[in-house]
Amino acid sequence: MSSKTKNEAHEVAEAPPVPAYSKEQYLTSKRFSPQERDILAAVLEANRSYTNEEAVAAIESYLRKDVR
Repeated sequence: MSSKTKNEAHEVAEAPPVPAYSKEQYLTSKRFSPQERDILAAVLEANRSYTNEEAVAAIESYLRKDVR
């Protein structure tokens, strides 16, 4: 008989992988406005995949930059 309870068994299970998308997929996505897609075109690298959180963080980081 197992000494683990049901809750402990669920805590051990790994979280499902977070989906990641290419720069090209974000540039054609309807999730972002045309202005946000323009920012993504400028800041994302072509040969890399990004999660939705990373894409939003890239937009927010760009918008927070100081104007010179």
